[in-house]
Amino acid sequence: MPKLIEIRPAAALPGGDVELIGTNLGPELTADVAGVPALVVLARPTRATIRIPEGVLPGDVTVSCGGIASNPLRLRIGVAMAENLHPVANPAVDDAGNVYATLSGSRGQSTPVSIFKIAPAPEGVVHELRPFVREILNPTGLAFGPDKHLYVSSRAEGTIYRIDTDGDSRVYAEGLGVATGIAFDAAGDLYVGDRSGTIFKIRAARDGKAQETFVFTTLEASISAYHLAFDSKDTLYVTGPTTASSQAIH
Repeated sequence: MPKLIEIRPAAALPGGDVELIGTNLGPELTADVAGVPALVVLARPTRATIRIPEGVLPGDVTVSCGGIASNPLRLRIGVAMAENLHPVANPAVDDAGNVYATLSGSRGQSTPVSIFKIAPAPEGVVHELRPFVREILNPTGLAFGPDKHLYVSSRAEGTIYRIDTDGDSRVYAEGLGVATGIAFDAAGDLYVGDRSGTIFKIRAARDGKAQETFVFTTLEASISAYHLAFDSKDTLYVTGPTTASSQAIH
């Protein structure tokens, strides 16, 4: 009897692959996700790889071998929340579960809405997409600061804007090259990826000292956008696609 122990990763997108860890997963293996047949890409006795069918909703994964079904394991599957956006970097989520995403446009293109706000909704209910910010040229990176306000980079202007709860913006920092991905560290300082090869650090005003911007490190220039993230130990991780055949995480 086939047995499933673990799914790696525990969440996936339709069209993506996941690995199943288990026992008695023979070469005649079949699989389904939420009752929909899934392609078995690889099958070995203790592991198998399956492809998530398009259009499937979150549900249980089961496999069968010789007509005998395994135990089910739950798989989280991403479903579309909104369409016709242009998110260059990551979206951002506030404490209430609202998702913020950009309509960035091509370099120098002005779009009617810069950032949309997507309200949370129960599974199966259409999400409400509302204009939130206008008149920011090529909005790119998004991040919430320790003050709970949204910050956004403009790669066309090399500027960081601070957005208040009503969607009004003001300049927070400028002169940052082709500003793309942004991230805050535990101290509340902001890091900005300049696509031409610089990671800037914007030290927040505190302890009687004014806000200060300086070069934190330099990397190879990117053909796309830098993406930044901090881990729980306050270590910064950066990706920046280049023309190389393999890419690095710094």
